[in-house]
Amino acid sequence: MAKSLVVSCWLVTNLQQGDRYRKTLFGVTCWSLWFWRNNCMFGDTSASWHETIRSIYYKVDEILRSYGLLKQSASRDQCKWEPLDDGWMKLNCDGAVRPEEGKATAAGVCPDTKGDFHWDFQSKLGCCTPITAELWGVKHGLHQA
Repeated sequence: MAKSLVVSCWLVTNLQQGDRYRKTLFGVTCWSLWFWRNNCMFGDTSASWHETIRSIYYKVDEILRSYGLLKQSASRDQCKWEPLDDGWMKLNCDGAVRPEEGKATAAGVCPDTKGDFHWDFQSKLGCCTPITAELWGVKHGLHQA
């Protein structure tokens, strides 16, 4: 019960904070990853991870243009690190997969409000999908926190 409340708060916070671009990017990313994961789980693995990322930026661009809020194409340059409020820490985690070698790993770091390093983690996962490696990174990072 407590974990689902934390996830709910995280989702609501990220959908309400920041400018329209950031909120739209977060919402479209969550939906796209959920959709991609379900396609992989239920047999339609035609979309690659890279295609999914390109489609996220395309959808965000399309949504913001439809509201007249974007005059130029959305780009990765619009994503940047911003300092957190005092007392907060940020978990940066990632998963990586080499399916041809049967290897996967997850790793992460946790900086504070000034960007100073506090702790990190690394984990060998064996063989899994890219989304599974990403999710293990989140799980290990939250456990470390």
